[in-house]
Amino acid sequence: MTLPDAVQRPLLRWAADTLRTLPPERVPATLRPVARFRPARRASLGAAALLQALDADAGFRAEVARYVRARGVDPAGTGDLAERAAAAQLWDHPAAVDLLAEVEGARPGSGEVAALRAEVARLTAELTAARRPVARARAAAAPAEPAPHPVDTEAVDRLRQRLRDQGSALRSARDAAAAAEEKAGAELKVLRVAHERAVAELRNARDRQAEEQARADRLQQQLETTRAADRSDRDAAHRRVELLLDTVEQASRGLRREWQLTAGGPDPAERVAGALRAPALAPVGDTASLTGLLAMPRAHLVVDGYNVTKSAWPQLTLAEQRDRLVRSLSALTVTTPAGGPEVTVVFDGASVVVPQMNFRGIRVLYSPAGVTADDVIRRLVAAEPQGRVLLVVTADREIVDSVRRAGARTVAPAALLSVLGTEPRG
Repeated sequence: MTLPDAVQRPLLRWAADTLRTLPPERVPATLRPVARFRPARRASLGAAALLQALDADAGFRAEVARYVRARGVDPAGTGDLAERAAAAQLWDHPAAVDLLAEVEGARPGSGEVAALRAEVARLTAELTAARRPVARARAAAAPAEPAPHPVDTEAVDRLRQRLRDQGSALRSARDAAAAAEEKAGAELKVLRVAHERAVAELRNARDRQAEEQARADRLQQQLETTRAADRSDRDAAHRRVELLLDTVEQASRGLRREWQLTAGGPDPAERVAGALRAPALAPVGDTASLTGLLAMPRAHLVVDGYNVTKSAWPQLTLAEQRDRLVRSLSALTVTTPAGGPEVTVVFDGASVVVPQMNFRGIRVLYSPAGVTADDVIRRLVAAEPQGRVLLVVTADREIVDSVRRAGARTVAPAALLSVLGTEPRG
């Protein structure tokens, strides 16, 4: 509905003044160009934008309503009619339609009806003035014979005719006023219905906006809940992985301790390259050298059992040879400084069933079926770490060549027997 200019003017003035009080972030986007005008020209240059914002932006409309309420304008008060009608439009006041109709001059007793009533009053006064001479004439003629009195009958007739004409005009004016009043009442009813419909639509729109806002708030809350649950699940998964990694790390440390692994050292390829570059160690053939090597820390003495015993005590049985060699080696571990070397004696034992020999510091091995004592010796040498003092006692040329290439020192059986204090017998 288009508002009269008298109502638009205070609305535009209030909207421009309210725009001056708002911080920049709360100015509607459609009014930001208007906010750049000079304050005195905002109401005139930005009239269309201001009216549109008042109609479409509920927030800006509420800001203007607060500004007007602070100025003390009351639609039900006694102030300026146009300002009260404008304030009623802002607040959807029940008297908005009546005030607007009053501003437009559509209420009974205004406009054309008032003019007609004034004209009727004037004509009635003239009729009364015209009747006075007639009344005086009748009063004078009543007691006696009619006295000669000049009566202007034509004037009286003219006045009567004029009175009748004015009466007809008055009736016409009254009929027109009644018709105008009826028409104004009908239009007023239409305006009230339109206003009520507009107010209902506005309320419905505001209710829908509130419902959409509530729905948006619920969706935002659900989104935040979902994100929190995702973060919780992710944190739990990360914690499980962390615990698993800690378990694997601790297990790795335990294996390192159990297997006595130390970090560093050459890689396998470096060992192979070193073996290719390094010359084979010279065989140990004298008692002094052998005694010095056996005194080295963590030295390992590997003895080819039958190769030594058959050269030392061929007249004894195999069981006696084994017993004598092992006993002699056991004595060696006691007399050697630093606790003695680690001693391993290997015998061919696939076809021999022998009782277990238990001597302190001596490891006695028997080759299994399909495996010779030579193969066991090679495996022992291959299993040892590079750099450890490893002595292999044998006279077998094939074993001597293979273990020397693997980094072990070879010892002649005679040198070992000399250290043990046992001379070989022919």
